[in-house]
Amino acid sequence: MPSLAIGLESLLRSGMNELSRRGAPANSLTPLIRNLVSFWSAGLESGDADPLAKGEDALTELTAQMGMDEHKRETIVKDWTALRELLQALPWSVTDLFFTSREGQAAGSGELLTIAVDPHACTSCGRCVEICPTNALSLAADASALNQSTQAYTLWENLPDTKGETIHAMHLHPELTPLSALMLSRHHYQAMVGGPEDPRVAPARMILHSMTALLEAQGQPVWQAFLSDLAQLRQGLDELARDHFQQALPDRMNPDLERVIEEAGDRKLTLDDLLAKLPAEGPGKRVDTARLSQWIHTRRELSLLEEALKTGTTGGGRSRYGIMLSGELGDQLVRFPYQPFQVPVWIESELDLDKIQGVLLAQQQWVLSQVRLMRLADLQIRQNYRPEIHDAGLQALTWADLTTVEKRLLPPLLVVTSTREWTNLAPRHAAQLLSGDMPVKVVVMQNQLPAPNDTYARQGWLLPWLTAGQLPVVQTSPSRMAHFANALQHGLASPGPALFSVLAYGGEDTDWLQQSEEMMVSGLFPLIMAIPHGEKALLSDYLQLEALPEPGIPVDSLLSERIRSAWSGFSSSAGDWATILTREWSTWLELAGRIRSGQTDEARQLKEEMTAGFTERQQALEADYQRQLADLKASFQEEVRTQLADRLYLLARSGQKNAHADAVVGQQDSTS
Repeated sequence: MPSLAIGLESLLRSGMNELSRRGAPANSLTPLIRNLVSFWSAGLESGDADPLAKGEDALTELTAQMGMDEHKRETIVKDWTALRELLQALPWSVTDLFFTSREGQAAGSGELLTIAVDPHACTSCGRCVEICPTNALSLAADASALNQSTQAYTLWENLPDTKGETIHAMHLHPELTPLSALMLSRHHYQAMVGGPEDPRVAPARMILHSMTALLEAQGQPVWQAFLSDLAQLRQGLDELARDHFQQALPDRMNPDLERVIEEAGDRKLTLDDLLAKLPAEGPGKRVDTARLSQWIHTRRELSLLEEALKTGTTGGGRSRYGIMLSGELGDQLVRFPYQPFQVPVWIESELDLDKIQGVLLAQQQWVLSQVRLMRLADLQIRQNYRPEIHDAGLQALTWADLTTVEKRLLPPLLVVTSTREWTNLAPRHAAQLLSGDMPVKVVVMQNQLPAPNDTYARQGWLLPWLTAGQLPVVQTSPSRMAHFANALQHGLASPGPALFSVLAYGGEDTDWLQQSEEMMVSGLFPLIMAIPHGEKALLSDYLQLEALPEPGIPVDSLLSERIRSAWSGFSSSAGDWATILTREWSTWLELAGRIRSGQTDEARQLKEEMTAGFTERQQALEADYQRQLADLKASFQEEVRTQLADRLYLLARSGQKNAHADAVVGQQDSTS
């Protein structure tokens, strides 16, 4: 379900532009926009169910204060009604995260939030209805509901995209995952659109949608910087040619030039006409046409490349990456008439390493040719280019000669395959694919539940890549969204190869996320993130594990009924399952440095002893504290009692003295 965050002024202006495009402009609202936004934002509160109604109230208040005549007010109300009917195709919400808190920081910075249903991707599974915490969604099978969803989605496409600063702020917000923040952008969301209505494909489609959106987000800055460099080089060549022509102009007036100017009188001549009236050997200096020709040719190549990247077959602002779908996943994800991807995709019945290497080498040569062109332009701008010296060096340029920034121009290649196909691949072939520094990202979809005794198919195939420490290795699942987003982001951001193991097990059940969570809880699929950060770093320094039971927890208490049922057809018993899984867990914990090999019982005993010692010490400290508190209380009470007794004694003495004084005074009076 795509989303959008948009400010009030931007919403009004874009809605009015859409009305104009449809032939019904709302021009009477144009001079009121700034004041209307001020009145409107002041009346909005977090949780408002209908912010557009509050906008109408703000408009009524504004027109009343301005004292408009009845005819003008009717025109404004008519235009607002048309605008509101257009915008209410989408549900709008005032949230604390996007509106109230941001308005408190800076007036006018708050944004409304909306979501739409993608009619090209919805499979009517009802999962969104089930998990909606406010019961705001419902399933409807009539044609009118489909038409409304289509109209809402079309409006969402035509509205301005969420601002980059909003996405950046939400990316850093603790309540959101990086992936959910990125999906606020239409550009990122539409990295993958629609797909076949097959429940078996839902896990893989969701995973690839997330990965392509992340590739878009990570690739766009690289390509925007590349386009900026191309524009600067092209501008530099223009300035170079302009300076060269300027230097060719005469330093002072010449009799022939004076004569031509006087003959022209008040007429304005073009430079061509002026030069045509001069003798063959005019007053100007000679122009180096050979160098100009070189600059023109280089500039033309830069312009063609820039145009191809902006508006060519891979242009339109999209990032550049490729996707190869292997085996049954290709047939399931790309099925006529569905082609949900926005970039080139090719499908193979099995992993063809020669083709993968061929594609990567071809893209590598493309990058080399563009780097040669840019280095040539830089030499020409600095006027250091000497063909006899530099041409051979530019042609001999290899991949190893490029800088890290230049190598980032090589588009990443997603190789998507299944666990069965990847584990059947010869290790030397897999090593050939993932060696080197080219950005091939292998995505292994774990779409089947392995047999209980098939440790290699379940986790064992990951161990060689982890222990090698040469590339990022992650294992994750969309059911744990925070880990999923973080692991994908780090793995895809690495400049070289990376290996992803993603849980995509769902079968025919639409509730595949629940099945994934059951496998998490059962300890069958530990979450792994290993991003090497130095040649001398130990595996335990960067291996992060989650969703892994500690040793000693009974396996029988973790396995769900669904997993028990799936495994019941195998010859192994529940006791065998416990032995196998306990050994797997111990291996992972040992790799992460959380236990020592062969010391599981000793480690548990040591932990229990340390816990008991800590508890005993804590109880002793608490008893000592209570004793000290009691002593302090008793001491305080005794001190208060002593002070009170002294005070009463003084008061009593003071009373006796006063009584004696009164008696003496009375005797004196009587004597008098």
